[in-house]
Amino acid sequence: MTLLPSRGTNSFLSACLIAGSIILPHPALAETIGLQDALRKTIAVAPERLASSATVRATQASIDQASQRPLPELSLEADNFPAVGSDRIGTRLETTLSYTQSIEMGGKRAARIKVAKGETLASKAQHTVDMLDLFLTVETAWVEALAADADLALANQKLKISRSIASELRSRVEAGRDPKFIAARGIADANAARAEYERAQSEARARANELASFWGNGTARVTLNPADFVDLKRTPSAAGVSPDEAVYTARSRTARAKFSLEQSNNAQDPNVSVGVRYFNNDRDAALVFGLSIPLGGTSANRGNIEQARNNTIASDQTAIAAANMRARHITRLQSSLQAGIAQATRMQSDVMPKAKSALDLVRQGFRRGAFTYLDVIEAERSLIEANASLNAIRKQFHLDNALLARLTAQHIGLVDVVEAAP
Repeated sequence: MTLLPSRGTNSFLSACLIAGSIILPHPALAETIGLQDALRKTIAVAPERLASSATVRATQASIDQASQRPLPELSLEADNFPAVGSDRIGTRLETTLSYTQSIEMGGKRAARIKVAKGETLASKAQHTVDMLDLFLTVETAWVEALAADADLALANQKLKISRSIASELRSRVEAGRDPKFIAARGIADANAARAEYERAQSEARARANELASFWGNGTARVTLNPADFVDLKRTPSAAGVSPDEAVYTARSRTARAKFSLEQSNNAQDPNVSVGVRYFNNDRDAALVFGLSIPLGGTSANRGNIEQARNNTIASDQTAIAAANMRARHITRLQSSLQAGIAQATRMQSDVMPKAKSALDLVRQGFRRGAFTYLDVIEAERSLIEANASLNAIRKQFHLDNALLARLTAQHIGLVDVVEAAP
């Protein structure tokens, strides 16, 4: 069976395609999704945002809890119960009702509030970081979908070239200029290109569904603008304090507050009590006062203080290391983006035109008998590989740009817009 149909069959297929174009849904009916659209749709329904917001509210509630003072105690005591079998029941019974209050010393309450406020700030900063991480995941999926569409277009280009060459080979065989196995080879190559196209088509559909699954069930029809993949637009430079640094700063602040809290725990809290004692024997009453102070002094909390001190040092150094790492990553990504733009420009202005010109010249020479079919295949392979290299450069550029946008918090404004909406 031959790959290419006859002229009559071509006419029949053309008629079917024209009719089918009337019945099938037009691609314009599918929603075209840009990056900002994908991010906005995702964060509007993301359970990660709701979970992270609930965590922030939970830490805010801890501030109120930390401000609570120790609760007082009300106690009732009875002494001098008569022995079993005694006939003087309750004669010597003494009953005491007392009110006891623990008095916090050393600024424990203020230290607890500072710890709770530090944890709240860290939770808010972490919420922003979580949303930026979600944006990175969505943008990566968006880039993967764009790259899959570009690979599909390349596979379609290869299929068209293979079919055109197969048609030429069939004409040459029919004219007796080449043996029949040459036509069979062309048909096999065209069939292989068709299989590759179908694989790329399936991959592009899967990537589009994966992208749509962030805000829906993945069944919505989504189309992407090819110009977004071709356009190599760099993320602006970072400005101000990044949310990542804000997290580490808040953690360091919390660690220092915990150190102050442990230091305040060195101060022993006295318990003061006042009450009334009733003597059943002579039916008299007396005022009772009590004071108790725990023993142990500073040695009782020495380990906790040392632990908090080292935790503070660790938090500060971790924040410095994280800031340095972020700066190195930003520098590397900016260099990679610049190199990607230079590579893509060189491919478009030099490599691609020459590869296409080479294929055209080889095919023209092949028609005249100056080149063999292997020469045509080699020229075609060079052009396809050049296109594939350009797609790979563009994909890596967009992936690096997405990571740079994450590190510099370029999409942080979307978080505030969505959360401020009623």
